[in-house]
Amino acid sequence: LESATPSKKQNVADNNPTAAGHDGEKNSNNKYRWVTERQLYALRSYRSALVPTSLKPSTAYSLCCLAQITRKDLVLDPMCGSGMIPLEAATGLGGQAMAGDMHHIAVDAADKNTQIANRDFKAACDVLRWDAANLPLREGMIDAYVSDFPFGQRCGSPKVRVQLYQNSMRELARILRPGTGRAVILLLWRKAPGILRSTFGNWLAVENSFQIDMEGLIAEVMILKRTPSPAPKPMRQTRCERDAKRQWRPTADSTTAQAADAV
Repeated sequence: LESATPSKKQNVADNNPTAAGHDGEKNSNNKYRWVTERQLYALRSYRSALVPTSLKPSTAYSLCCLAQITRKDLVLDPMCGSGMIPLEAATGLGGQAMAGDMHHIAVDAADKNTQIANRDFKAACDVLRWDAANLPLREGMIDAYVSDFPFGQRCGSPKVRVQLYQNSMRELARILRPGTGRAVILLLWRKAPGILRSTFGNWLAVENSFQIDMEGLIAEVMILKRTPSPAPKPMRQTRCERDAKRQWRPTADSTTAQAADAV
């Protein structure tokens, strides 16, 4: 899309119908183009608080459609950022959504957006602060898992990300409903698909995997299905803190207790 701000020539045409061409036809076309070029997600009132890695609602909605979400489904995004994926699942597809993140800024943003969505669209969505690798959720309770996995230096060193991906995938296999559970994961780190595949075991199967172009960034979308195999055992609960290099590292105690009490 071009810029939504009309150019100087467009402004002149708007103020002078004779300069727009025969019977002001060009003037009318310019006004129509300006209206249609506004980004559609601007109409979503819940896109209020954002974080640096917020997804566009159109991308979030597409991921939710790939997960084949229905009104009966309980949808989870454990690394939700500003909450666009669960809010699109709740408002656009009618699912019941749960969202969470480890960083308090993301949780605050998602909570603010959720309150607006609940008010304006009657969306069924809740936000908690938790560790995606140690979720305070029962085994096999999630119907659809849709998430944009973190990437880049802001999310820690490659070693930290590898550990996060591996632990999160094991937790995904534990909470996803056996036999019918579906997962759609967006990956923007080129090493991520290989890391994820190494953790599937007998619990997850790849239904499809393809690449997309996100404004110059090549991302991979993985569509997974939960097999009927018994769920893995829950991992030892840990929490993460920032070390001297501002990277996430696991520690012995847990901060998920409060979230667990709330579920």
